[in-house]
Amino acid sequence: MKSPRAGDIEPNFFGVSLQHANWSRQARRLQSVRFAKAARPGVDPRHAAKVWGAIQRARGLNRALVSGGKNAHSKLPSIPQHGVIAQHVYDCFVLALRHLEEDLMKTSKAKA
Repeated sequence: MKSPRAGDIEPNFFGVSLQHANWSRQARRLQSVRFAKAARPGVDPRHAAKVWGAIQRARGLNRALVSGGKNAHSKLPSIPQHGVIAQHVYDCFVLALRHLEEDLMKTSKAKA
């Protein structure tokens, strides 16, 4: 996993976990969409659409944010039209990521 850039979400878990690496990548993507949807000057709106597509295609998003099996992605908007939606999705995902990190830290301590 790449080191976070300045302002990026930083991990709380530093062990080996494919799920954590995937979810951390998703959190960074969601952060990027949230930033783009905040209508900041100089941010290309096509960037948010491109990143959102990567989010929807990536593994792990449906388990962290929504339930419903195969159709879980259909419950997410095709593109978050407003910054409030992007912020909400980001907040929910980061909460799930932090819970995963807590579980991983407990598991790694139990094995040590």
